[in-house]
Amino acid sequence: MKFEEINGIKLNESGLLDIPQHIKRIKLDVGLSWCAPNSAAWLQMDTRKELFVIGIEANRFACQRIGNKVLNPHPPYENCVIDNNNYMLINCAIDDVLNLEMKTFYHVAIDPGTSSLLKPTSRLKVDIEEISEVPTIPLFLILEKIPWNRFEFIEHMKTDTQGKDLEVVLSAGNYLDKIVYLDCEVSTGGCYENENDVNMIINKIISRGFKVLSIGGENASFVNVKLEHLIREHNLNNYTCNN
Repeated sequence: MKFEEINGIKLNESGLLDIPQHIKRIKLDVGLSWCAPNSAAWLQMDTRKELFVIGIEANRFACQRIGNKVLNPHPPYENCVIDNNNYMLINCAIDDVLNLEMKTFYHVAIDPGTSSLLKPTSRLKVDIEEISEVPTIPLFLILEKIPWNRFEFIEHMKTDTQGKDLEVVLSAGNYLDKIVYLDCEVSTGGCYENENDVNMIINKIISRGFKVLSIGGENASFVNVKLEHLIREHNLNNYTCNN
């Protein structure tokens, strides 16, 4: 499989992501579960219709359920019709790898949002429904396809990948310097084998030029110190459904 053959990848004639000309802002949503609540909320908050959300989900069943019609976010947001001019749903896994490779993925029963590249432990208390191979890429392969002549920065990236969030962040490479807000799941409470230590995740992200805004439950919010001035200049916010 080649990068451009990944389900959901849409490139223009220049080989870059096919982002319509009316778009002025970009957010990344990595790990969508079955309903992509953050994607939906972000799109509904964007009354000017100038936001482009790149949604990335490894679970093919979740992608099929999201489809291209309706997202089902948490309250207070209602069902959201996906406008393909403002949303790109990509079906692959993200990991800190060098290039595209196939990796084992654990599809779990009941809640597809708890599926992972990591094997669940007994603490998850959910059965493995299927084990399959999924295309897995570093995030920089997607980010390098953004037409950067049109965009100064990425407003926000949220990751929720069941124990693989640090690898997702690190796989952005130098493009991490272009992300203003970063929200990550930093703990799954031991529900997956070989998940990273919370303090190690936080310290690693801090070492990449971010500072902690908040830590609550399983999630932590960060801001890029070098880009913090953009928050006031562009009236940015870091709303997520996890907050």
